[in-house]
Amino acid sequence: MRNAFSIRRNVSAKIMLATLAAVMTVMSLSELGIFYAERAERGREIETRARIAATRLAYNLADPLSRMNGPAIRETISNEMTNHEVLAILLDGEDGKRVASANETVLASARLKTDYPVVRDDRRIGTVHLYFSDIELRKEMRRRAIEAVNHTILLSVVFSCVLFLCLRRIIIRPLKTLEASVFQVSRGDFTGSVPVSSGDEVGRLGDSFNRMVAQLQRLYADVREREERLRSLSGWQQEMIEEERKRIAREIHDDLSQQLTALRLDLHWIDRRLLPEQSEIAGRVKSMITDVDKTHDTVEHIIRELRPQILDDLGLVPAVEWLAREFGERSGVPVDLVCGPESIPVTPEQATALFRIAQEALTNVARHAGAGLVRIRIRNRFRHLRLEIGDDGKGFDPKGRAGNMSHGLMGIGERVRLGGGRLRIRSAPGSGTTVSVLLPTQSSGENR
Repeated sequence: MRNAFSIRRNVSAKIMLATLAAVMTVMSLSELGIFYAERAERGREIETRARIAATRLAYNLADPLSRMNGPAIRETISNEMTNHEVLAILLDGEDGKRVASANETVLASARLKTDYPVVRDDRRIGTVHLYFSDIELRKEMRRRAIEAVNHTILLSVVFSCVLFLCLRRIIIRPLKTLEASVFQVSRGDFTGSVPVSSGDEVGRLGDSFNRMVAQLQRLYADVREREERLRSLSGWQQEMIEEERKRIAREIHDDLSQQLTALRLDLHWIDRRLLPEQSEIAGRVKSMITDVDKTHDTVEHIIRELRPQILDDLGLVPAVEWLAREFGERSGVPVDLVCGPESIPVTPEQATALFRIAQEALTNVARHAGAGLVRIRIRNRFRHLRLEIGDDGKGFDPKGRAGNMSHGLMGIGERVRLGGGRLRIRSAPGSGTTVSVLLPTQSSGENR
């Protein structure tokens, strides 16, 4: 089975087998034609000798038979039987009755028979039946058949090897070169080309391949240039978005938060100056103070969502801890958080990217997973920072959603790509989802 499989996948073996089969077929047909032609020629030669022998015997028997001289008839027949090719002789009279015979017992095995009339004075007086042997012919043809088979095999092998070497130089070698070039192109290397040394179909195929590779190289360079531009634009957009988030958060904090604080102080001032009989107004003022406190808390939450100050002040790990605590309080889903060292050597851009990735992943869990537990792991190992967020929720089929990926996962993938890292999403229906991000860090850090 292994050899057959190799032959199916090997063009050289296919051509070798086809060449051998074709040459052997042609040689066999040629040898078979020669064999039958020679056999027919030899057969005609034996038939000619048989007719000559029958003619001679009929001539010698004419006189004895006309006189019905039995001893002379038997002597003439005996003299003819000395010919080793004669198997048997029968002599019939004018009335068709048997007059004499020799070796009549071998008639069943005889294959060649010649009849010739015995004539005397222009009158037919009998018939000679001469049975000739073809044993020598069969022996010679058997030997000739063995020689033909040997010659066919030898010449077929020799001609096949010669023809195969020619085909290998003309077809197989260019095809192997083309195969190597195709493999090279499939790996993204467009520098190779196929040498074209002929104007036949194989040469035109190589020339077409070279033109295709040149076109692919131009397209690939154009795509890489566009990709770099898009990556630069995407990075610039992310920076602008974060800067805008900071600005909005700062303005809300500086303006709206202060105005809410001032409003709260004014309401307390009014509440302290109300008379006892103004209890209804006092109740309304206290309700307004409560509403202002809720609004202030909402504003603070919005500010933290826009840009948590803890990320800028304390770093990535405390920010992720705060994010996990906020998620657990909002969703009611417990979070199992395991972080590495407090100080992880990441750039501010990487810290922002990892925080936003964790934020988006938790948002996806809250919206789609239906999870009962969330696990967050941050490890600094071998000059890379690994962030892993997993849940025990419904899960999904990543292959089925490959062409319809959610915007959240697309955003995560874009942030990872801009950071020069790798993203891996493991999920299956009913088995939860795990998002793993690996980003290079500034130094090796601690191994955990």
